[in-house]
Amino acid sequence: VKQDPKALMSGLGRSASQAIARGTTLSFASLAFLAVFREGAETVLFLHALAQTSGGWSVGLMAGLGAAAGLLVVLYVAMQRFALRLPLKPLFLATSAFLFVMALKFIGQAVQELQELELMAVNPADLPDWMVALGFNASWQALWVQAGIAALAIASTLWACGAQNRRIGRALAE
Repeated sequence: VKQDPKALMSGLGRSASQAIARGTTLSFASLAFLAVFREGAETVLFLHALAQTSGGWSVGLMAGLGAAAGLLVVLYVAMQRFALRLPLKPLFLATSAFLFVMALKFIGQAVQELQELELMAVNPADLPDWMVALGFNASWQALWVQAGIAALAIASTLWACGAQNRRIGRALAE
C-alpha cells in the first residue's frame, strides 16, 4: 500500500479528515509532517541515484543543485510579485511546449535503448547539431517514432481547437 501513491494519498486524506473531525492538532501536524517527509525522502533517493549514476557527488553536480535551488528561489520571488499580472495562457503554452520537447527527447532515448539492446534496427540519419542537442536520436527509426508522436499531438490539438470553436459557434447561435 505504501508504494502505491494513490493509496497513500487516500490514506493520508482519510487520516487528515479524522484528525480535523476530532480536533486533534497533534494528529494533523503529524500527518502534515509525514506528507512533507515523504516528499523529502523521495528527493533524497532521487539525488542519491543521480549521484551514483554520474560518478559521485562531484563539483558539477553540487553546482547544478545549487543553481537549481537558486533558480527556484528566483521563480518563487517572481511568482509572488507578478502572479496576478502573469498572462496565464502564454505561460501555459510555453510550459506545455517545453514539456512536449522533453517528451520527444525521452522517446528518442527510449528508442536508443531499444537500439542498444539490438531490439530495433539502427539506420543513421544526418541531423543538424541543434536537433541532436534537443535530444532527437540521430536514427531514422527514432525520427519516425518522434514524428509520429508529434503528428498525433498536432492532430489532437487541432481537433480539440476545432471542437471548442464549434461549441462556441453553437453557443453564439442560440
